[in-house]
Amino acid sequence: MEITIYIPEAVGQQLQKKWDNLSQKTLEALAIQAYRDGVMTSAEIQTLLNLSSRGETNEFLKLHQVDPDYTEEDLAKDVKNIEQLDNYKNISETQLGFGEFIQKFRQEHNLAQEGIESEELLKEVRDLSSGREVIW
Repeated sequence: MEITIYIPEAVGQQLQKKWDNLSQKTLEALAIQAYRDGVMTSAEIQTLLNLSSRGETNEFLKLHQVDPDYTEEDLAKDVKNIEQLDNYKNISETQLGFGEFIQKFRQEHNLAQEGIESEELLKEVRDLSSGREVIW
């Protein structure tokens, strides 16, 4: 949609001296007022002003003394996302390979002391053959 506004020439020149891009400044003023009135969301402001991120949109709103629409629900979602990232980081840093896991298991559990013969226990699991024949 295109909107045209008429202002006296002297006022237009004065505003143009203050702000290089009068059209952009007018669009920003419209966006800020629409946001304050609850007509637009921050996501719509981001789209309208072609801002690159939610953070940039929030900075724009703060610059114009407007509190972003950040609800308790938004906070809960962000906290949950951060916790999931922390959990993933902890899991990925502590995950052992198979050989490391077996070694750790053997250190923590003395099977012989428990009366368990590991060779007997694993005889059905382990493949003791030298390999298998592959036919091409």
